[in-house]
Amino acid sequence: MRKGHFSFYLLMVILNVLPFIPLSIKGICGLICIIIACIKMSLKDGLITATIWVLFGFANFILKINVDYKAGVSAMFLGTILYYLTAFYFGTFTEALKNKNKQLTQEIERRKEVERQLNEKLDLIQSYMTNKQTIDEILEHEKMQTEFFSNISHELRTPLNVILGSVQLIELYMNDEDWAKSKGKMVRNVGTMKQNCYRLLKLVNNLIDITKIDAKAFEIHLESCNIISTIEEITLSVSDYAAQKGIHIVFDTEIEEKMMACDDEKIERILLNLLSNAIKFTPNGGDIFVNVYDLGEGISIKVEDHGIGIPADKQSQIFKRFFQVDEMFTRQNEGSGIGLSLVKSLVEMHGGTISFESKEGIGTSFVISLPLKEAPQKQQQCSILAKQAPIERINVEFSDIYGMRCS
Repeated sequence: MRKGHFSFYLLMVILNVLPFIPLSIKGICGLICIIIACIKMSLKDGLITATIWVLFGFANFILKINVDYKAGVSAMFLGTILYYLTAFYFGTFTEALKNKNKQLTQEIERRKEVERQLNEKLDLIQSYMTNKQTIDEILEHEKMQTEFFSNISHELRTPLNVILGSVQLIELYMNDEDWAKSKGKMVRNVGTMKQNCYRLLKLVNNLIDITKIDAKAFEIHLESCNIISTIEEITLSVSDYAAQKGIHIVFDTEIEEKMMACDDEKIERILLNLLSNAIKFTPNGGDIFVNVYDLGEGISIKVEDHGIGIPADKQSQIFKRFFQVDEMFTRQNEGSGIGLSLVKSLVEMHGGTISFESKEGIGTSFVISLPLKEAPQKQQQCSILAKQAPIERINVEFSDIYGMRCS
């Protein structure tokens, strides 16, 4: 018997043996104790409590201890019936409630177990999805690398074959007795060799640069430049090349001067890449627009063409390294898929951003935003055309546009 039960029964005994408490009051206390025993303990305890109060009640009645009502025998029998009915009713009701509560507790535990199992399954599914996504990304990366190396093989083999063919033709011309008749052919073949050498040089330069960027060994050298003049000089230097395809390049600017820190050679490379792409994908007779806008704390450069545009399903991947819009054996224009990725890296090294808009069959526009920066130390104004061999750099950048003459 628990300590609480013992105290409860001891209290009942004390209440019953006290002689100064009227028997009617003891009867009421008995009902209260029976109800408490049924609710707090059990039906069995309720019946035991009822029996104790009945026995003590009859003992008090027989010994005539403070009996305060008439017709005592009838009252005692009615009280006994009332005690047992109360004990049975409240005891049964309490047992039912306890059983229901037990069932509810078991149901709650069962549902918690089911919920735990569901959470485990969800975690397993999420883990599977995460692993699947990781595997898909790895497979996609492997696919892009495979395509890249296939493209590189193609990019290297094509100009090498052209150069080898040109060398073989030159050897034939050298054995020609009538040298004068073969001179024009010699010049054309030397030009072809030169263009393909530029193309190989461009590919090697890009590979070296992306390797340096990955190794965080690629540096830009900031100098204080009139960026507007730099952009204009680059654009004008490309105009003659674009004219060979009947393409007209239009340059326009909101301001004539904007001194800011930049690496003018990297800016040149960014613009030449965007312009070569614009020329490559613009049909003969089309227009290309280069616009510069003043942003106060920087500038915005927009290169817009009215070319073939980029398909909507390819636009999200346009800056990914090794990505090309056309498959290797179906594309109409050459390229390794490095250029725009490299451009994005160069723009971000200047603290800027690059974005684009394109509609298939209408054209594409690239927008570069560069912040206003100061050079680490005072530098003289730079000039693209004063640098070493700007014509050669244009030839290198435009070398994969066949049909254009390289100077």
